[in-house]
Amino acid sequence: MRQGVWTHGDDTGFEAWVGEKSRKVIVTREAIEDYLRLDPVRAAAMSAEERHIFVIDNLAVIIAAANKKTDPADENDIVMIRTGEI
Repeated sequence: MRQGVWTHGDDTGFEAWVGEKSRKVIVTREAIEDYLRLDPVRAAAMSAEERHIFVIDNLAVIIAAANKKTDPADENDIVMIRTGEI
């Protein structure tokens, strides 16, 4: 069984109720770095585990961002959170 939040490559994701249905929410590395306002050196040093912990600690904020950009009529099962969307 997969853990509730996972990191694969540069993306960190989880499943949540978004836009009136269960969807995968994928948060890009760049979105996290932008939200934290990391300088290029710190951004390059951010580990997968740090991104994983960031998503866990900020689930409510990320789910709100996913809901904001999702239309309930949208049939897409994946919501991508990119730079500037958190």
